Amino acid sequence: MRKFSPLSIFLIFLFAAFVTSNSSVLAQWSVPVTVTDGQTSFNLSFGGDPAATDGFDAGLDAAAAPPGMTYYAFFEIVAFPTYLTSDIRAWVSPYNTDITWSLRVINAAGRNTTVSWNSANLPDGQFTFTLDGANGSVDMSTQNSVSFSGDKTLTISKTGIGAQNPVTFQCNMDIQIQSGTFDPVNDTLVVRGSFNGWSGTQDRLTDADSDKIYTLVVNLPDSLIGTEVEYKFVLIPAGGADQWESVSNRKFTLLAGGQILDVVYFNDQAVLSVTATVTFQADMSEMLDKGWFDPSVDSIRIVGGMNGWANTESMEPDPFDPSLYVYDASVTAAPGDNIEWKFRGYPTDHFMDNGWEAGSNHSFEFTGSDLVLDPLKPNVLPAGKPLSQDVTVRFSVDVNGALDWYNKQPFQGIKSVWVTGDWNNWGGSWGVSDTTVLIRMYDDGATGGDAVASDGIWTADVLFATGSSGTNLYKYSIYAAGVDTLNAGNQPMDNEAGIGMNHVVLIDDTNPLFVLPTDIFGSQWRETSVETIADAALPTEFELQQNYPNPFNPTTDIVYALPEAVPVNLSIYNSLGQKIATLVDQKQAPGSYRVTWNGLDLNGNPVASGIYFYHLEAGDFASTMKMLLVK
Repeated sequence: MRKFSPLSIFLIFLFAAFVTSNSSVLAQWSVPVTVTDGQTSFNLSFGGDPAATDGFDAGLDAAAAPPGMTYYAFFEIVAFPTYLTSDIRAWVSPYNTDITWSLRVINAAGRNTTVSWNSANLPDGQFTFTLDGANGSVDMSTQNSVSFSGDKTLTISKTGIGAQNPVTFQCNMDIQIQSGTFDPVNDTLVVRGSFNGWSGTQDRLTDADSDKIYTLVVNLPDSLIGTEVEYKFVLIPAGGADQWESVSNRKFTLLAGGQILDVVYFNDQAVLSVTATVTFQADMSEMLDKGWFDPSVDSIRIVGGMNGWANTESMEPDPFDPSLYVYDASVTAAPGDNIEWKFRGYPTDHFMDNGWEAGSNHSFEFTGSDLVLDPLKPNVLPAGKPLSQDVTVRFSVDVNGALDWYNKQPFQGIKSVWVTGDWNNWGGSWGVSDTTVLIRMYDDGATGGDAVASDGIWTADVLFATGSSGTNLYKYSIYAAGVDTLNAGNQPMDNEAGIGMNHVVLIDDTNPLFVLPTDIFGSQWRETSVETIADAALPTEFELQQNYPNPFNPTTDIVYALPEAVPVNLSIYNSLGQKIATLVDQKQAPGSYRVTWNGLDLNGNPVASGIYFYHLEAGDFASTMKMLLVK
């Protein structure tokens, strides 16, 4: 039991009712209330925020004024144990249910009491706050005080919804019903997102007309108008674990007055799944020749979306070609699904990056029939062998036309360029302050081995000591105007490529200086190269040529000619007219150029088979041509 002194002031909350299930979001809020008789004042508060308490609520175990106090005010709580489920601790985000607080005033002397508040502190939205028990019912939004004498118990009630911005969520569950993964009678479908704390079962979708499209109307507050709201649908089987959609977060921008969202399929699965065998093939010749793979102890496995990115079965050598490893996977998916995968080496400590293949994921389009994929060389690298001597590695990166990974926009006013890697513990947490531990690069024609000043190619020399690993992962980083705000300020300096999309260096320790070929910033997800065709005559007119090969898989070359120096933009569009990749976005000198597109989109993901358009803008010249990707 807590002991109170006569000067103690504490706040206690009574939650008299949880009546509605409105799904509007109400940001955390509190309303200060002053209770005074002109001699003694009590500053209390009520609201939808645990911080609205007086700081003692977490250990609350009493529900009365301190002994001997003839004038006292407090928010009352019901007797133990009921308060354990009815006080502020049981009220969680989005703080939107109707609720009642009980304000108790002990006034044995009968002095005149004034209770005052500022109506401007009440939360925005279509809520009604009333105070009862003084001299009738008071609308707290139009009045700021009440007065009375003697003992009183005042009731403050919040009712109503936060705003009239109704959003209709719609999810087609036809495939899940057909496949038996969703039982309309016993299972539940809910929506969770940034508007409800990504939790709860209160936002439940229903199918009133039995068309297998489940719907729910959620009222969102005015404070979210114009902001991006993220969400996912969650299937809750009776007695089973929650099954979240595996797709990326769905998003919409809230409009004033609300909106009806398009119908989507759960997990974007519009076709019933079927099962077929997919044969994966690994060309192990290079790994075997270089001694990177020992068949007596090492193995290579296939992991991906078809097996939850985990696999205990290894590929086996073909009986007629020991350098070709094969694995048959039973895949259950919807025809047309694009399934991503990678090679992974085992034991994982025998290989770089815990055995994971470097670079972007591979992918294939599932046809619903048995499928044999072409052999690929695994980009799985051996764990580094110790260097036999100190080696200085010269890194260089071309940042001309560089785009930041997060927004895919050109950097504005590049101030510095940096390099770091696993040998440097990645230089910290990728914050701007980490430039004290990242390795600075130079474009001054002198420092760090830089050859030409101000050519956009930055260089740095890094010393690797005798005995350190000869195989390392690394990335570049750019600091420029506005970089500190990238990704909402979360790891903004990790702006070259996504997680795991690293460069790899295999250090040759034959000589004390090892010069790497110049990297292109963001080449992990952008075009593999922009090449000047040196032996071509100077063009006399603008030209965009047909890509070659066409059809293609997985890469193709695009050639164009510039008779004069102009700003150039070469971008890829899908059949819906949506830009999916930018290959060139910079000013270029007169000449002929060859660009390789590796079939990746702006996010570094492989695109599906289909027709694509490449569009060139060079000064006043513009041209568009069509190409076909076949997997």
